[in-house]
Amino acid sequence: MFRPMLILSTFLLIQNFLFAQENKQILATYLLINSNSKETYTVKTRIDRNKSFSEFFKLSSKSDTIAESEEKLEIFVTNKDTTTPKYYVTKDSIVFLEHIYVNKKFTPVIIEEKTPAFKWQLKDDSSIISGISCNSATLNFRGRNFMVWYSPDIPTPFGPWKFYGLPGLIIKVESDDKSILFQLTNLSNVNEEEIKRPTSNKKITLQEYIRFQQSVLDDFLEKLKTQLPRGASVSISKNELNGIERTYE
Repeated sequence: MFRPMLILSTFLLIQNFLFAQENKQILATYLLINSNSKETYTVKTRIDRNKSFSEFFKLSSKSDTIAESEEKLEIFVTNKDTTTPKYYVTKDSIVFLEHIYVNKKFTPVIIEEKTPAFKWQLKDDSSIISGISCNSATLNFRGRNFMVWYSPDIPTPFGPWKFYGLPGLIIKVESDDKSILFQLTNLSNVNEEEIKRPTSNKKITLQEYIRFQQSVLDDFLEKLKTQLPRGASVSISKNELNGIERTYE
């Protein structure tokens, strides 16, 4: 599995990433790799004292070969996909924009849920990742087990996506089956901007969103069954689903 080698020169000034600086916010950029769905994203997470906003930009991957050494290069190119997910997180709630496929087109919808009670298990392990001193934690969340590295030197409870509640910025997240990886690739202080909740004309509940996801999966299975030999069967377990979340409480 491809894993990027990351060198972040901005981390040499890690002490500067503090909210004590007036009119400054943190902009943390992550690479998200989902090896099951073979999807790769750049995730840009803007953070202030009380909230965060993560926006996902899908990347396309191209492989090339250097003739002399036959070394394979992995090149990621930004895909101008207008269905990019967006996540607005506070200590109390998460508002996110996703797209559902209805009437042969993608429709943006807004879903709001209470911020989950992430049950972080803080560990004694420490490591240096891309020049940052990190502590470790584990998390069992919605059908996945994660190993997480975070930096207490960057004191914020926010991380990429929905992650919240650690005593420092998340630097790396990896699922125990190695299929999901968030890796910090860049970090900077940026001028303060208003962090706005994502909007759409259509709002649905989390339960409706979950039912929609299940109905899409059921429809897919029904279509697949029509292509199988008579007497054959097919099923997909929750542990085979490709998303970051496999189950919901």
